[in-house]
Amino acid sequence: MVLLTTVLLGIVRLCHADLHWSGDTISVPGRIKNPEAFAAAHRVASGSSSSDSSPVQAAVGSPLGGIATDEILGRRDLALFDRQTCPPTHPFPCAGKCCPVGSPVCCISVNGGCCASNKPVCQPNGCCATGSTQCPNDSRTCRKPGETCCGNGGTCPSNKPVCSPGNLCCPSGTTLCPNDPTMCKELDEQCCGAGFKCPVWASCCGTGGACCDSTNPKISQCCPGSSPDKDTCCGEHEVCCDGWCCPESSTCSTTPGYCNVPVLEFGYTPNSIISDLVENVCLGLRRQIALQIPETTPNQQILTYYGPGSPNRELSDCRSGRKCCTGRTVPAGEPGAGDKATCDEYPFNSATQGGRNAHVACVSEHANSAGGDLIGRMVSGKHAGFKYALRVTGIDCTTVQDSDVHGCNP
Repeated sequence: MVLLTTVLLGIVRLCHADLHWSGDTISVPGRIKNPEAFAAAHRVASGSSSSDSSPVQAAVGSPLGGIATDEILGRRDLALFDRQTCPPTHPFPCAGKCCPVGSPVCCISVNGGCCASNKPVCQPNGCCATGSTQCPNDSRTCRKPGETCCGNGGTCPSNKPVCSPGNLCCPSGTTLCPNDPTMCKELDEQCCGAGFKCPVWASCCGTGGACCDSTNPKISQCCPGSSPDKDTCCGEHEVCCDGWCCPESSTCSTTPGYCNVPVLEFGYTPNSIISDLVENVCLGLRRQIALQIPETTPNQQILTYYGPGSPNRELSDCRSGRKCCTGRTVPAGEPGAGDKATCDEYPFNSATQGGRNAHVACVSEHANSAGGDLIGRMVSGKHAGFKYALRVTGIDCTTVQDSDVHGCNP
């Protein structure tokens, strides 16, 4: 290959129709239209034989050049010039510049910028991936069709178009929680600040996601004092334990999930005025067991206070229209003989377990009043839902028979 010497500044000036030549030169490869004629001229000019392979530099315009000036200045030659002058680190010619390795896309329409292969879409101020365009208010960010530009370097998808600080996107109709930058809330929700939210009519409880319903007295109270805090919602009159709730006036058991409730004892004394009263309780307990009522054993039951105005008495055989013990007295030979007999029921009418399933008997009015007084003192000042244990002592209730008490009038 013969190296032709051209005049670089001469090329530049020829591009401007200036035929003035400079003495500066660089070497570029030439393209020989007639190799044989060029070789002959080469031999004549150099005085060498055909076997002489030493290179000869010839200036453009010389008879030895063999290259027309208009072709050197043509588009193809300029492109060839560009390719030959881009360094290996920037091998891609682009509008008078060279694009680096990894950015082969030339963006002539955007001031000669270069785009990478993974972002080949030329934009006014940068490059975007295929199928995306530049955000109008953020030249650093590209968006896909349907996305919202957030102006902070991020975008939001069509199903969560509300831009929020921290590049968080929220659904339409929601806002970012001010105390939790990772969560969005609707209008009827409140942010709890611990990674969860609650309805506006409930209260946030602890850090575990409990929402205490302020409109429901059974779960309106948050228990913040348990150790560790189990985020438990209890009733307004309940006792907060370690992750569970106990009834009013009870205490937390050392056994998880259990409560220590107060106990009302009916002690049995043989051949006493209260014997029939206690025996009727035993028969009532037996019926509760037969009905599979929870928390009932032969001599004990956990009762729940119904609250003021219980209708249970009128649901039992002690109701006023039944006239269970009307005109009756305690038979002769029994403790309290001659006393007026009144209707007694178990479970008591003040308990939620009472009513239609209660066992009834006619007992001494004095004994009935004494039992009622004990019950009244137990539930006095308490709220509905208060729990206590009724316990019979002094007798094994499984030994009591129906014939041991006096039933209702036929």
